[in-house]
Amino acid sequence: VYCIQEIVTNGESVIILFGFEAGIMTVSAISSLFLWHMHAIDSLLQYLHDETSVNVNAILHAWKDRKATITFAIEVQAQGAKFLLYCTFFAIVFTHYGLPINLFRELYMSFQALKQRVLAFAKYRRLMSNMNRFSNVSSEQELEETGKTCIICRDEMTIRDCKKLPGCGHCFHKSCLREWLPQQ
Repeated sequence: VYCIQEIVTNGESVIILFGFEAGIMTVSAISSLFLWHMHAIDSLLQYLHDETSVNVNAILHAWKDRKATITFAIEVQAQGAKFLLYCTFFAIVFTHYGLPINLFRELYMSFQALKQRVLAFAKYRRLMSNMNRFSNVSSEQELEETGKTCIICRDEMTIRDCKKLPGCGHCFHKSCLREWLPQQ
């Protein structure tokens, strides 16, 4: 706010740099704050699941189903906002001072980070749509044969929340697969 007031009253100056740096830092701080809250919620649900008698299995697995998507969305939006700020800063400096050679690297690095996050998000969405093709475990006997314990979270599985991988036949919670696949 101070930078905007300074530019309006005194005209363009080096204060533009500080304003855009403050904007980029604000985007990073807000993104980190959202991600921290997501991890706090995750930790709370895991604590309730492991340490108390409260049955939070349905909530925990529904949360894990959506957590990776929300995390990706926050990261993509933060990178998009940073890239937009760098583009705006580049345009303003170019308009008033000429070609800002020192900003090429920042603009390029911001573009590469955004491109990487968007491609990772697209790959994640493709993996999730392919996961719907994995077969469900059809009976209690089949679940007993493969083992009732999810190898990822070490929790007991039921028929309705279990997916069977093609090829090897291992069974996992659908929510655990959603978290684990993007990391692989």
